[in-house]
Amino acid sequence: MKKAALLLVCLLLVSCGARGGQPDHSVRTFSAYTNLYMNGEFLSLRDTLYFTDFSSMKTVAVCPYATCTHTDESYCAAKGFGNLPILYEDKIYYYLVEKEWDNEKMTSSSVLYASDTDGTNRAKKGKLDGINATLGSKMSIVGDRLYFIGTKEGFDASGLKNDMDSSYLYSYDFTENSFEEAAFICDGLAAVRGIWNGSLYITYINSSDYSAGASLTHYEARYSFDDGNIYPVDKEPVCISENYILFSHDGGLEVCSDGGESVILPDYQPVELCGYTVVNGILFSQMYDTVVDLRSGKKYLRGGESGALVLAYSDNGYILRNYSAESGLYEYFWASEDELIGKEII
Repeated sequence: MKKAALLLVCLLLVSCGARGGQPDHSVRTFSAYTNLYMNGEFLSLRDTLYFTDFSSMKTVAVCPYATCTHTDESYCAAKGFGNLPILYEDKIYYYLVEKEWDNEKMTSSSVLYASDTDGTNRAKKGKLDGINATLGSKMSIVGDRLYFIGTKEGFDASGLKNDMDSSYLYSYDFTENSFEEAAFICDGLAAVRGIWNGSLYITYINSSDYSAGASLTHYEARYSFDDGNIYPVDKEPVCISENYILFSHDGGLEVCSDGGESVILPDYQPVELCGYTVVNGILFSQMYDTVVDLRSGKKYLRGGESGALVLAYSDNGYILRNYSAESGLYEYFWASEDELIGKEII
């Protein structure tokens, strides 16, 4: 069997029975930086799509050709997926953007394609006219729907980009192969943050706030899956991970669970660059040498490789990832709880 396809088949079979802490993959958010699925991860690096199986810790290009060097775009099946591939059931979906003139105006449209899990047999699924689906850094899946920001880009009369953008929340139904505009977000740019407690959280900036040298104001909103409405959010989210949301709170963090519990962490900076993740109920950071058990509120020293991102919980331990400048790829490794979580800080 083809190598990449075999790894993916093994992933789907093994991870359904993986032990402990496995998230619900029917509701998930992914980005160009973190794209977990079941017991592995897809990432595009240097326009090549790679897959890492956490069971074996092997990383392969998503290409079935044994002699392929993964450099020839006309031959390699791992090329051309963009930076945000979408794995749904037994297909990899991805968007490509087409710029075209329409009634003497420049527009950008998004074409959705799908391939087999080894990167072959690509086919066009549909087109979203006048909307760029690739500007947002994250997308979310809820059941059989993909949620993403669609941007109607502004262009001047000569076809050059200007600031007159409008952003909308769109969904794509995998089963019906259809697009739907879910909500208008703003005249400006927007991005998905993630899903928490029945809502999709979104951050955006208004084009009316644009001015040379000015500090842009970020606004926060949530889209309710219950009633399909957009509501303002009065707190500033930092990140969403597992069933927790991290808010900025008086220069520190407020961590809230979907069950209503909250923990205040005044010593943790409320910035995304800290690389926060919540895995198996534990708050980790790439910047701090401590971790917090959010169920008990206890703080512990962190072990393991410094600066590594904690991604997932698998086989009664943790999956970590670090970038290798030598190979140009990410390196993955497993650590036990004893290795990663050290002495309690009293």
